[in-house]
Amino acid sequence: MKTWLKDYFIFNNNEHKSSIFLLCMLLIAILLPQFIYFYKPVNKNSEYYKIESALNDQSIETESSNSAIELTYFNPNTASKEALLSLGLKPKTVDIILNFRNKKGVFRTKEDFKKMYTLDEGTYQKLEPFLVFDNPQNQFERNNTITKADNDTIHYTKFNFNPNTISADSLKLLGLLNAEINHLVNLRNKGVKFYNKDGFKISSWRLHKMEEIKPLLVFNTNNTVPISQQKDVVSTNLPTPRNAVGIIDINKADANMLKNINGIGDVYANKIIKNRDQLGGYHQLSQLSFVLPDSVLTKIKPYLEIKPNSHKRIKINKIDAATLTLHPLFKYKADMIMNYKSNHGNFKSIHDIWKIQGIKKDFIDRIEPYLDFEE
Repeated sequence: MKTWLKDYFIFNNNEHKSSIFLLCMLLIAILLPQFIYFYKPVNKNSEYYKIESALNDQSIETESSNSAIELTYFNPNTASKEALLSLGLKPKTVDIILNFRNKKGVFRTKEDFKKMYTLDEGTYQKLEPFLVFDNPQNQFERNNTITKADNDTIHYTKFNFNPNTISADSLKLLGLLNAEINHLVNLRNKGVKFYNKDGFKISSWRLHKMEEIKPLLVFNTNNTVPISQQKDVVSTNLPTPRNAVGIIDINKADANMLKNINGIGDVYANKIIKNRDQLGGYHQLSQLSFVLPDSVLTKIKPYLEIKPNSHKRIKINKIDAATLTLHPLFKYKADMIMNYKSNHGNFKSIHDIWKIQGIKKDFIDRIEPYLDFEE
């Protein structure tokens, strides 16, 4: 048996050479296809080549774009989408920034920018030294831009008026800015009176608006003239207060005072007071449209006024969700606002509330006058 096996594994000189030759041929046969494929000419018109080239170009472009980021100074309030992307911000982050700006949101500080959703800490640290913001003059112009929401009017109108008696809400119908209205009201509260057009000068008013308003001014030589005889009301067919009570402060008037105005009875008077108590006071007369028909509101507006800051404000950083829900303006958004505060900390300004997903401009316009951001 051993001899038989031995015969199979013993080669003579020629058989040994033949075995080596066969092994070499086998090795060549194995490696030759690989060698031929490696040097195979490429058909650049083939679909495979086009797809592979596109993928390679995309990867090269991505690598080169990441390595080619050059940080420069930028204003997050005005930078274009392309400029923000070139700074290395994620497309989703850029979309959130643009959406915030479209809602009239403004970045005032670096902390405001840092709070943007999806902005990671590493990216913020790289961009933080390059952030710049508007100077005070530009910011003042932005804050005082005339819009429907700011002045709460569908259109501007012109009518003769007495600057010593006209209400703040009626001034808004003339297209005046809130800051201009407040300046006039503050002057009157200090005892300032105007007697003629030449003496009517208010430093904060825009020059073109001053020239537009002056021809509409009328002055009473006798300040005791009943309101029914004054010529500075919006329309000549408005009702006369039953007992000549004069201009009524809507945030202080009781039901009996309100019923002295033609068109207001028990039902409307009670509705006005109930809504006022729920809101914490009115901040503009247009809010009465929730309880009064437009026809009635138009007639009684000239006989109503609201003193500046006479409504109550909500300390948004101290109130709880249950209490906030009771306020008619917040009841559907209270949980959303409180959850955001729990996750991001106290609100510093109205712009922090802008950052909440689902909050829209009309809601911001309604709640802003009622918010106090005191810590």
